[in-house]
Amino acid sequence: MAYKLRRGQQALYFYRKLWGEVRLKEMLRQFQNKLIRQMKGRKKLFLLNGVLILFDWNKNRIQESYMRQHYMDLEYIEYLTLLTLTCDVCHKRLVVDNPVPEIVYCKCPGSKPVYNKKFGTCPWTPFIERKDLLVWRRELEELPGLYEYKMYGTYKEIRPDSFLQVQLDTEYRKKWDATAVEIRIIDKDPLSNSDILYWEMQWPRFFANRDYVFNRRYIIDTAEQVIVISNKVTEHPRAPEKPKKIRVKDYECNMVIRPTGKGFDEPGVKFCVTYYDDPGISIPGPVQTWVATSAMPDFLTRLREASKKYPSLRGKMDRRLKQKTDIYPSAFSLCRYFQSASYPDTFKWLPFSLE
Repeated sequence: MAYKLRRGQQALYFYRKLWGEVRLKEMLRQFQNKLIRQMKGRKKLFLLNGVLILFDWNKNRIQESYMRQHYMDLEYIEYLTLLTLTCDVCHKRLVVDNPVPEIVYCKCPGSKPVYNKKFGTCPWTPFIERKDLLVWRRELEELPGLYEYKMYGTYKEIRPDSFLQVQLDTEYRKKWDATAVEIRIIDKDPLSNSDILYWEMQWPRFFANRDYVFNRRYIIDTAEQVIVISNKVTEHPRAPEKPKKIRVKDYECNMVIRPTGKGFDEPGVKFCVTYYDDPGISIPGPVQTWVATSAMPDFLTRLREASKKYPSLRGKMDRRLKQKTDIYPSAFSLCRYFQSASYPDTFKWLPFSLE
């Protein structure tokens, strides 16, 4: 039904020119009356005060050009590691908050943890380190007290295609993510690999649960060996605000996935997640700390375990991945990127000064 309505929306402009305003309005009035009679009692009719409401994918679709801007996120992580987590003398790793086994750290005299330490005018500061995970954060200028986070992880045993599919499979997520009270797809745009999702997240006791309505789109680019998943908050007629939930109205998350092995179907994945959300109310410091230092790493740990089990549980991976029918060829290459960059030669694409 939704597909037919979108096709009808595309035809409106053509028929308006062909028939004129008056005749078109009469046709729409008759169509609306017929639709109301046919859909009476059904839950998926988008009607508000008698007005037919459609979700406009042309206006709300996440643009591919925006997603390609994140292709270099993992290379950016390498520079952040060099600038903020590497000793200038011995070139070994600096401790962030707590040492992690199997990491060789700096033992130079006077070496201290670099938690929340500023480096020049770089906006990102080291925040936490866990096994196979590093996290930086930066305070949002327009929202003082709120932070954007950048996470970097490497999982040697996880296949990139499994890592992607676990995040797209909402039914499976209900089984491994205990914080997902409700998560469901409410609209689709298959031609662009886009979905609109409703997600209710469980919060600690004494706090109301948060819920989200967001647009999710993904790109699989075999030429550049990269997968990008982008999430942006939106609105949709099928998901009005609920009285006992706090609707998050400012949320954005971008994940970049690359294989460390030979391909998407071989073990070995590295990823970068950049995200922020504004809960809309003032949250006590201890709760913010819990979300940042416990909830995020715990979620990624569960995601890792779920990705391990996914191939055996599902048997065959999503046919679209196997047949590569949803891959967007890249018009973006690292060579062209560096040629067009306007930053100094040594750090061509660093958006900050090291002075």
